[in-house]
Amino acid sequence: KDYADETREHLEELEGCLLRLASGFSDGELLNTIFRSLHTIKGASEYLGFSRMAELTHRLENLLTLFREGQLSVDKVAVDLLIDSRDRMGDLIVQIESTGRESAEIEDLLGRISGVTTGPAADEGSVPSSVYAGEADTELFDIFIEQLVSDLTELVNTAGRLGQGEAGVETVAALGTQVDRLASTAHYMGYDALTAVYDTLRGAITRFAGADGVDGAASLMASVAASVDRIKALFPAAAPLAA
Repeated sequence: KDYADETREHLEELEGCLLRLASGFSDGELLNTIFRSLHTIKGASEYLGFSRMAELTHRLENLLTLFREGQLSVDKVAVDLLIDSRDRMGDLIVQIESTGRESAEIEDLLGRISGVTTGPAADEGSVPSSVYAGEADTELFDIFIEQLVSDLTELVNTAGRLGQGEAGVETVAALGTQVDRLASTAHYMGYDALTAVYDTLRGAITRFAGADGVDGAASLMASVAASVDRIKALFPAAAPLAA
């Protein structure tokens, strides 16, 4: 009950902030207020094990970070997405309070967040917009790309084991560890759009753990392939990655 009450308070605050965004008002303090509300909801949701609420708020945090750093503009598409996400969180809290469980889906919102941060989804036949096309050719960047190629190769090889019927706990755990390592490097470099790709892939791995056999494996392998395509599009000038 305490969790539900506190979350509702933050959702009410979010509603007021988002109405101001929708009216065209946007400054750093307003974005910081939205971020703090999301961060508080995420922390409490993670602690209590409400994974959908935690995942949605985590992904929205990443989106807000891009807004706060000026890497993305707060346009109508983004505001509509934030409002719809706030409404879905309201649905989730009603379900949690009445049944103790989350049942509302969030995949549509996660897909829209990914579309805003990295460009249109690969399954729509489009190529995501390049975010790091102008990255300086520095020694650190060269090392990053070399490690990225190595880690992605390992990830693809591990995912390939799923297609050979090795969909055991160890294989899934290895995928999770590899994505965490990739995300850690992206965070160190400050590549938020890249981090968002890994967040989406983490969600696919989590869903696979409760999915059914061959279909689940095929879906996860497709998610890995789509993620690699998006990452390549983020670094169009990196020849080793393209190869």
